[in-house]
Amino acid sequence: MSTEQKEITVKKTRKPRTRKPVSELITPKQAQANYRADPEKLAKARACNRACYYKRKAKIQAMEKYIKDNNIAIY
Repeated sequence: MSTEQKEITVKKTRKPRTRKPVSELITPKQAQANYRADPEKLAKARACNRACYYKRKAKIQAMEKYIKDNNIAIY
C-alpha cells in the first residue's frame, strides 16, 4: 500500500440560468430605440455589417473566378 494520497478533483457544476421577471423585460422596439440612441454602438454595428458584406462579396467573386479558371461545369 502506498502512503501518498491521491488528489481528488471536484467537478464544478454550472449555475442555473435565471430568467428576468416579466416586469424587467423590454419590447424589441424599446431595445432598438436604445441601440439607436448610442451612436458608438450603432457605428460599430454598421462597420461590422459593412465588413461582413464585403467579405461575403469577395468570397463569391473568388469562387466564381475559380470556377471560370478551372472550367468547372455546374449542373
